[in-house]
Amino acid sequence: MLRGVRLDGNFLRRQRAQNGMSQKMLAEAAGISERTVRNAEKGMVVEVHIASYLSTLFDVPLGDMVVERLQEQRSKWLEKWARKFSRAFVSSWNGGPCDDMLALMHPSVEWRCNTMPKLDIDGSFAGVSAIIEWLSHRHCQKNSELLEIRNEKTEGIEGEGDILYFVLSADWIINPGEAHQAWITFLCRFEDDLVIKIEQFNGLSR
Repeated sequence: MLRGVRLDGNFLRRQRAQNGMSQKMLAEAAGISERTVRNAEKGMVVEVHIASYLSTLFDVPLGDMVVERLQEQRSKWLEKWARKFSRAFVSSWNGGPCDDMLALMHPSVEWRCNTMPKLDIDGSFAGVSAIIEWLSHRHCQKNSELLEIRNEKTEGIEGEGDILYFVLSADWIINPGEAHQAWITFLCRFEDDLVIKIEQFNGLSR
């Protein structure tokens, strides 16, 4: 998967000068920071969409600006994504902010949750606001309350292309001092680098 590109800084600088633009003007036109422009002109790595926009802005082929394309295997990237998502998911359950997790999602993400009999959480949601609503519902059967998730592990990660499957196992603290071994499986589909559909299955070990 193409993760970033290294631009020809001298070429970019000449294009900017020929168009009568300062670094500040180019940054404003491209919707990026001046620091990003400076880094690009120094030959540092930039994201692909930034390089693509600059080539369109200056009306030059992208290949003329790029001196190196950085590659990363999709499966490796998905493994990193799964671990990052797991950390953010557990943090949100334990009362932390949802921002890190929401940053990994498409704005119109569909998140469907299916549970085993011991849990009483169920729903189908679309959109960020509904996910936040779902995260606020932390109740199990018989008026028990899920207080905290501890000792989490991300296991069984398998992914390629736009599909990812993994298991998040952990100790769920239900009511003071009552711990249960629990697992959550996630089946995810991506659009570009953001998850657009999640199938979640929860279960508590007996």
